[in-house]
Amino acid sequence: MNSKPLSLAVICKPSTTTKRILLGIASYVHNHLDWNLSPFESESDVVACGAESQYIGAIVIDDRSLNTESLRLLGNKLPTIVIGTCSDMPPTKRITVDVKAVAKLAVATFLDRGFQSMAYIGESNHYNSTILKTFVCDELRKRGITPFVFMGNSTASVADGNSEAKRHNLTRWLASLPDETGIFAADDSLAFEVYKIANRLGKSIPTELAILGVNDDDLLCSIANPSISSIRLPLEKMGHDAAKMMKTFVSESKEYSSTLDYCHYAPMGLIARGSTKVVVVRDAVVKAAVCYIHENYMKSINVESILEELNVSRSLLERRFRDELGITPLVELRRQRIERARALLSDSKETIYDMGKRCGFSSAIRFTTVFKEQVGMTPSEFRKQMVPNVRN
Repeated sequence: MNSKPLSLAVICKPSTTTKRILLGIASYVHNHLDWNLSPFESESDVVACGAESQYIGAIVIDDRSLNTESLRLLGNKLPTIVIGTCSDMPPTKRITVDVKAVAKLAVATFLDRGFQSMAYIGESNHYNSTILKTFVCDELRKRGITPFVFMGNSTASVADGNSEAKRHNLTRWLASLPDETGIFAADDSLAFEVYKIANRLGKSIPTELAILGVNDDDLLCSIANPSISSIRLPLEKMGHDAAKMMKTFVSESKEYSSTLDYCHYAPMGLIARGSTKVVVVRDAVVKAAVCYIHENYMKSINVESILEELNVSRSLLERRFRDELGITPLVELRRQRIERARALLSDSKETIYDMGKRCGFSSAIRFTTVFKEQVGMTPSEFRKQMVPNVRN
């Protein structure tokens, strides 16, 4: 007679972020274990109904309103892993995003494009958003840039339109920003709100205001026109690894300790779309070269092609590029191709060969080689992390 399958409690509320984490959890559980996944909307529901006695462990996906006391009680009764919070919660295992690395990537995204005016929008009552603001401001001040900052009381009240006063304040703030400002939003819902208000204000995106979000919400990023660039987080891998960690406590009889234990995950990188497709430059030669690269990077061009088009010497072009952007034309050309490849790997089902050709690479081998040099993994490995395989 078959024994009853083990059950894992997963505590979360529906959202694009939790969906991707759940895909990662399901990927590991369905492909490696004979466990059932049982969803709850709050950790207090598990404790209140005594359901914890039926489960081998619990994975809590932060919905920004964790009940600290309930989480403490749950952690005393079950091995518990929390995904997605950096705040001072009760001692438990936590899988978190490296917020400082996210801030550095956001700042680098705008600096690489020549921006000297930058802004941050977040929410004051969310821990990660507040910490992200601190890191962004620190990174910019190191470079002599004082950022514009807007901190709302909550994403829901601003982004979902429940507070006209907060929307009015955000509109007034956006209207006050100088042209050619790069705006980094703490998540894609805020980035989308910035996009909508910018359109109502008649602000051109990305030439007057460039917009960058976090989480790579396919729907919000894609329905905007131009589409919104976003920093992709390894949410699927975080869910996958949380389930794998739980397995070590259960299947391998490892001792579970309730002491604090962090696992930090770096962002997967920038998924560049239309909202940041701009470079702020004053030098006419560099501007012409950048425009040529942006319009032709998907073709078989190289630095010699740029020199021929502009009728300038390599030494002059490279010197002016370094003076304006701190990089060479070849770096800019590769950056455009790899950014496009990231977006295609996020949204397209094309073969690696066809994708490489669309990004201007002469062969799948060359595409794979350059992608791995820039990203640290092959295109196939990157795609697998983006969309984990869940067994039917």
